[in-house]
Amino acid sequence: VPISYIQDENGLVSDDRDDFNPINGCKAARDILERLREDSSRPFAIRIGLMIFWSDGFQRAYVKQKDNNVWILTVTFLNTVKNSRSKFHTYCLAVGKAGADNSSIVENVLRELEEVEKARSLYCGRTNKIVKCQFA
Repeated sequence: VPISYIQDENGLVSDDRDDFNPINGCKAARDILERLREDSSRPFAIRIGLMIFWSDGFQRAYVKQKDNNVWILTVTFLNTVKNSRSKFHTYCLAVGKAGADNSSIVENVLRELEEVEKARSLYCGRTNKIVKCQFA
């Protein structure tokens, strides 16, 4: 499944790459890119991708609406414009009762996010190479 990166492993930030997503050009993405570059010993030799976390609520069933609200927490990896409607980029992280205190779940996810933000070598099927990647 192709993922969009803010920066490729050569340090390039460009909108003419195959993996470009318009979100990559927004101010928040540029700020994240600068922060990650400042924290890295080799800031231009790494692919950098974005994850978007969001939560929402929905009703499990139409009957007894007041008692069956559900809360969900998801993460979405930015996908390419060519693949913008893919169902393979969003993953459910947690499900709970809406209205309950879900802060401990969110805190746990944020702690785990610190581990995910560390750079690591991953296989890229598009290039058939091992590349260094980091997500924020």
